Amino acid sequence: MKRILSLGAAGVLAAVMVVSATFAWFRFTTVTTNHLETAQSFDGTVTLVEVFDPPAVWEPGQTVTKQASVANNGGADVFVRVSFEEALSLLGTAKDSTAGFKAGDKTVPQFFNTKGYLSDPEWKEAKTVFSGSQPTLPAGVTLRVKAVKDAQGAMSYAFATWSDISVDPYKGKAQRVTADFKVAGNDLSASNVKFWAFDQQAAKISKWSSDKPASSALTSSVADPGSPKQISFAYGDLAALQNKTPQAGKWWYNPADGYFYYIGRLQSGSLSPLLLKSVALDAAAGSEYAGLSYDLTLNMDVMQPLESALTSAQGWGLDASSPVLAALKPLCL
Repeated sequence: MKRILSLGAAGVLAAVMVVSATFAWFRFTTVTTNHLETAQSFDGTVTLVEVFDPPAVWEPGQTVTKQASVANNGGADVFVRVSFEEALSLLGTAKDSTAGFKAGDKTVPQFFNTKGYLSDPEWKEAKTVFSGSQPTLPAGVTLRVKAVKDAQGAMSYAFATWSDISVDPYKGKAQRVTADFKVAGNDLSASNVKFWAFDQQAAKISKWSSDKPASSALTSSVADPGSPKQISFAYGDLAALQNKTPQAGKWWYNPADGYFYYIGRLQSGSLSPLLLKSVALDAAAGSEYAGLSYDLTLNMDVMQPLESALTSAQGWGLDASSPVLAALKPLCL
């Protein structure tokens, strides 16, 4: 018997129950993506808890608070693990794609953070600012206008345009749209409207659960390794993550599968220690990092505390020699 429950754009939640003649256990997986903006995904039972306030512009040397832990709001104890996925785009060969991003495109869009433009009442729909003719924009393009006065009281306008992406792998994000706007009295017109995307080779993508970064590093896998131009993470307890053996009540990184495991049963009504505290772009990052677009995705996997769930191929598939299995097996129901 299998049951699947899906949530919307904020994230993906799957609740799967597997029943056989010998065992039965439940499992939840939750995904939350940060494009130096965040959307918290939760199932109402076990939640990825985040404190994240992205800057409008990420400056070299700037540390961005990004606290991540797990809360168990359910009625039963659980085992928890988390993995990272990263995607970094730098300025590459730009391509004009007025049709927007499509499924199967081998390009990476220039992502656009819409948060401030949708929540700030000063950014308005064009028709509420200009009562005359309106620009003809491609389907799916959103335009917001902000009236600005200079010190002498002269009026000017700022424009923000983007297009929501409705297909995987970037569903739920928005891509930047560029255009030339002209104001004539109460009329607004637009020309040279373009959606820009970068060549695939200008993007670096790393899925820790398959790429398995070395446990001695635990820094970004998509920034330049071995150079000062890195994206670095500050963890709640790096020493515990890098310890040769897992420690009870702490997170531990397993280099064998690229997951961070909470070593213990996360009890009902409790909050795990912080896994992640902040993300920083090294101060030595130069102009080649201009236009950087960076996504950090946290994948949470929650399992019922049963040995069969830990070792089964349909569960976590931990090997008999795994230090994680040795640490969690005595805690199984």
